[in-house]
Amino acid sequence: MSQSLCEIVTCPAIQNSLDSAFANQNNMAPIALPFLTHVMSEGNRSASTIKGLTGASKVRQVEIVYDQPFLTSDINENTSGCAASHTECDFVETYSFDTSLNVGKDFTVSPSDLVGTCEENSAFVARKVQKIINGIKEKESERLALAAATQFGGWSQDTADILGTNLTGGGILQVNTTLANGTDARPVNSALFEQIQTALLMSRINGASIFGANELASYLRKAIAGGSSDGLGYDLMAIIERFGLAAVYDRHLAAALSSVNATNLAVGLGSIVPVGFSLYEADFNKLSDSSNIADTIFDPATGMKFDYRMQRLCDDWNINIRATYQYYTAPAYLYQVGSNFEGVKGLAALEVVCTDLAACAD
Repeated sequence: MSQSLCEIVTCPAIQNSLDSAFANQNNMAPIALPFLTHVMSEGNRSASTIKGLTGASKVRQVEIVYDQPFLTSDINENTSGCAASHTECDFVETYSFDTSLNVGKDFTVSPSDLVGTCEENSAFVARKVQKIINGIKEKESERLALAAATQFGGWSQDTADILGTNLTGGGILQVNTTLANGTDARPVNSALFEQIQTALLMSRINGASIFGANELASYLRKAIAGGSSDGLGYDLMAIIERFGLAAVYDRHLAAALSSVNATNLAVGLGSIVPVGFSLYEADFNKLSDSSNIADTIFDPATGMKFDYRMQRLCDDWNINIRATYQYYTAPAYLYQVGSNFEGVKGLAALEVVCTDLAACAD
């Protein structure tokens, strides 16, 4: 006979089993989702200030503090006295958060599935839960990519002056990995990451990583290896050490960006704010009795939180896993009209072009 629900599938027991749920299941190992992992990381989340969800309805409000730099025209000259005419307050953007917009999946466990010890049962359920968590994370990766591909901002206006690049009318920075020399053998553009780093510095995109298609990621790998299979010689430098940049392939983001004629996204810290909601995170919503478990569980890899609900309605136990996340970017008016940074949001698109940029020949 199986034991009581409380003994078999307590959330702490399941949570403790999630780390090793797929130790011997290589085909079920979590798929690499670098863009989602970056956005959910502590480094990215701590770079923004969230005032939290407010309201009692299913559609709530979330406030994010950005602050807005002054223009030089805002700065006074030759003032005297001790009176102040300016009132300073936070620059806050308010967004709607619909707590009913979740993604998830359910499964059923029969009594015959739970005939072992408590530890065996918790590991069995944890393995099924982790399978669902991995699926939800990939779904969230798609949702995040679509949000980023429709909400990115521009580059600073002077980015257009960087030699060997082009800034399109749509605000996408075009770069080349190789240069033309009149022959089939194209030399490596050894200035590529210097060009990108300069654009990032000019645009105040801090702590950036680059995610998307494979061209830049492949270039980076070859450069660090110090050579290439085509014999052109990627003897450049340790790019990460010199420029503090990484380029990482992410298939979901690459697919989403293709619809806007971009291949990669430069993602500054705090430029995408993930906000999650879990109904059972509050103690007064948790359940733990002989026929109901309701609690919050966390993904060991990303820290994402999920609603976990287990009910025994008849003989079988129904397990429901849900994630509720929304992704916000800074408003387009983060910088004032007239600023060189007008339209910059800390999130900007790049395109690796196959044709030659005119400036590359200079």
